[in-house]
Amino acid sequence: MTANSRFAYVGTYTGGGSAGIYAFSAASTPDDWTLVGTNDKIVNPSFLSLHPNASFFYAVSEVEAVGNQRGGEIVAFAIDPGSGLLRAINRRSTRGTYPCHLCIHPSGKWAFTANYGDGTVSVFNLESDGAIGELTAFVQHPSSKSKHPRQEGPHAHQVLSDPAGKYVFVTDLGLDTIYGYQLDGLGSLVQISEVELPAAVGPRHLVFNPEGEFGYVLNELKGSIAAFKYEASAGTLSHIQTLSILSPSIVAENLSGEIEVHPNGAFLYVTNRGQDNLAVVAIDAATGYLKLVCHRSTGKCPRHFTIDAAGDVLYVANQNSGNISAFRIDSRFARLGEPRIVADVPDPACIVLTEPSR
Repeated sequence: MTANSRFAYVGTYTGGGSAGIYAFSAASTPDDWTLVGTNDKIVNPSFLSLHPNASFFYAVSEVEAVGNQRGGEIVAFAIDPGSGLLRAINRRSTRGTYPCHLCIHPSGKWAFTANYGDGTVSVFNLESDGAIGELTAFVQHPSSKSKHPRQEGPHAHQVLSDPAGKYVFVTDLGLDTIYGYQLDGLGSLVQISEVELPAAVGPRHLVFNPEGEFGYVLNELKGSIAAFKYEASAGTLSHIQTLSILSPSIVAENLSGEIEVHPNGAFLYVTNRGQDNLAVVAIDAATGYLKLVCHRSTGKCPRHFTIDAAGDVLYVANQNSGNISAFRIDSRFARLGEPRIVADVPDPACIVLTEPSR
């Protein structure tokens, strides 16, 4: 990438007229997004992930089947360093249905997908040219015993490597369980732990603090965060606290959406879909305990958000409003400025930023 290049990519649901993945040139100021192109060769690119070298880019196609083959897809792209446009490299079947999340291993050697529809996890090796290689592992989670309508079966909602790249965690919304795996050199997953949460909380996404000492799980169905002490040497999570992140003054059916820790490690943010707000939560550096600070209104159905590397701006994908809004962050107090719409995008589901070369 050129010295001043910075790009933003927005994945969408394509059933309502979206053009797939939207690529923007995003200058250093938060309000300066310019559309440079779209890629409509992928259906429902609902989650995106950047390769550690920032030259390649990956997206899931969240569908039940492609043609006559059951399962969604993972698609690889190369990023043009000058324009930010995407060039498709190749695609592979995930074998699991409705993949809704993917991550790239910190080494850049592996890609993982969480397949929501049937509660499975897929692992692929990645080639040096960014291409997706062969499937190296495929894990099926067990059946569900819950009577909750969203938990009629297993629903893997996220797959995430720990900061050291030694262990892999999967949050299963359908089973109220966090599964821990060890990744071997051949790309296989060996289960090492299983953390059961209270019934019908629906764990959606897990994040670690920058030091890798604590993990925080967003419970979609309950509107809460489960805080854990993380033992990095053994890959184990020990529960220390559960905190509601709902506003008591708003009466609305709610599904919490995304969670992310600020780069300074002092705060985390959560989106609530239904209450349509961002919850701002303070983190105690010594204990990992959480304290709800405030809420900030967003657009309708804030599905996903991301924070730039400097920690200065938070961008929200408002799925039902059809736009991306930007909030300036005062990192000393976690205060968020007034939102400003930086782009109109139909059914936005995920945002990924690249950073300028240094």
